[in-house]
Amino acid sequence: MAIHAWRMTLRPAARLAVVPRTVRAYATQRTSKMSFVSKLFSDPVIETIVVASRIARILLGSVLVVGGTTLVAWEGMHQYVEHAAMPSRRPRLVDADDKYGFAADAHLDAWTQCEHTDSRLGMFGRHMVRSAWMAQHWGSGITPSVMFGHRTGNMDVQAATENQGLRMAEQFLHTSLHIAESKNIAVPDEVASGTAPDPAAVRLELWLASIREQLGTPASLERAINACEKVYDVVPDDMLRAYVATRLGTQYTLLGKTGDGVAWLDRAMKLGGTRTNTSDAVDALLARRIPALAPRDERTTLSILQTLSALHAHQPQGLHQALRTQLAALQLASAAASPTPTSRDGVLHRLWVEQKQSVLAMHVAETLYALKPHRSRIIARLWPSLVDAQPSQYGLVGPTLRGPYAQSRTWLTTARDRAASVCDQLTHPDDAQAQQIQHEAEYVVREATRLLQALDTRT
Repeated sequence: MAIHAWRMTLRPAARLAVVPRTVRAYATQRTSKMSFVSKLFSDPVIETIVVASRIARILLGSVLVVGGTTLVAWEGMHQYVEHAAMPSRRPRLVDADDKYGFAADAHLDAWTQCEHTDSRLGMFGRHMVRSAWMAQHWGSGITPSVMFGHRTGNMDVQAATENQGLRMAEQFLHTSLHIAESKNIAVPDEVASGTAPDPAAVRLELWLASIREQLGTPASLERAINACEKVYDVVPDDMLRAYVATRLGTQYTLLGKTGDGVAWLDRAMKLGGTRTNTSDAVDALLARRIPALAPRDERTTLSILQTLSALHAHQPQGLHQALRTQLAALQLASAAASPTPTSRDGVLHRLWVEQKQSVLAMHVAETLYALKPHRSRIIARLWPSLVDAQPSQYGLVGPTLRGPYAQSRTWLTTARDRAASVCDQLTHPDDAQAQQIQHEAEYVVREATRLLQALDTRT
């Protein structure tokens, strides 16, 4: 009984011991209600931060992916130009004795052809050179002022008419020349006797002059002339000087200074052609007094005479002089192509001459077409033997056509057939010169075919 009474006395104490637990539970429940209120306000903020961070990560990842892909594609394109597009020409394969002068042509290309970028220009300078190549060969697209200017009536006429790719190439090359000058790679105003300027600087200067010559604006032509004259004054190589003098003759002609153009072509002829004035060379060739020239001098003379005929054709009263020059060049080409070559270089030289014959024949057709209204008044009175010039008189085989524009159509057909024959013999060009011959012959085939179709529509 005593034990039972003792247990009964302990039960209230046990019940009282539960009371603090009840209080603690109540306190915990009250704290949970407070956390619910704070959670009610904090969860949207946290969720907003989480969503914003996810969006930021997505945007950052997208930027990195797009930027990285663009950077890789951009640099890959530059490396493609550096290693595949720019050095597109294979090395020249020449005979040991170099009788036909193709090794000399390869030496000239080292001064005039920019087939790779120079490591001395640095990363930025090399990228500028490659960008110039891409702008020249691939273009630059349509400028926004041309695309959207017609809506507001503020179209940039100059941007719509000039080649924007060439304009961008000019800017890139101008920047690369500044970089080159900062690294002491420049064409000096004058050089000491027996020294030569840096070939890399000469290549960049001549390339920029060629771009400006193609742009054809008076300001661009003036800058091209200044650059070429500076190169002409400092280079010691006569072959390069003849090349630069020929370019200067073209540039002065495009600028409207015919006298200066003829003077520069005379210098080129004396340096690398017949060693006479161009007028004396034309007169001698028309009189069938063919000078004895080395094969490379024959090629140089033909190129200079082709440039001279274009110079005369640009003049209002110069078409008859252009025709005389073209026929004189055909006389020389006929003599140069007549020997049967036995060596590889000899065959290549003959194909070069035949390709030049096709070009000259096409130019004769164009000149005769332009002279038709004035033929009886000018040519028949001064040079009656040139009125009925036919391809057979100049070592060419052509058809005999009748009807309107028969003479022009005969020359065009001869040019097309001659160029097609050259292409057939160069089905697998194996060096730089052969590739160039094939490319120019294919161009003549396309142009002669197009002109024949145009004449057919007029008959």
